[in-house]
Amino acid sequence: MRFIALTMMVVFSFSGVIFLIVSIRELVRRIVRRRHFIRTDGIIVGMRTKTLRTTRRGRLKPTIMHFPVIRFTMQTGESVTFNSETGDTGPKSGYAQGQRLEILYDPKGELGPMLSTWSGVWLPNLMGVVAGIIFLLGAFLIYWAFWERIIHT
Repeated sequence: MRFIALTMMVVFSFSGVIFLIVSIRELVRRIVRRRHFIRTDGIIVGMRTKTLRTTRRGRLKPTIMHFPVIRFTMQTGESVTFNSETGDTGPKSGYAQGQRLEILYDPKGELGPMLSTWSGVWLPNLMGVVAGIIFLLGAFLIYWAFWERIIHT
């Protein structure tokens, strides 16, 4: 028991710190590069679909996620195709092939292209920060619940 609790505490702490470092670093990069982003229109050329198994009210239920594949042309004339990090959920996507979307891209290529929405720019990294905090809270809860048993065993 002592070994398991100690291992979980270390793994949760390490994972939380890694999530926080990577996500905060990426958020800072986006804040710094934000003024250099170029807005342009892209067109949806495909859809990437993922199915996650989630539990709701004790029942295993699939969650279908749709991520648009978008093509756009940079100011240099180069055509770029990318998978959006954000999308929508449901049995049918609100996105359609051929639909035009406003996107942002970094002309220096330091950051990948993204949808020109709040969630397209900020959500992936903010979720990483939240995940890091949750892992650190988990490590603290393990410490709080088991530390006396770990020390006195």
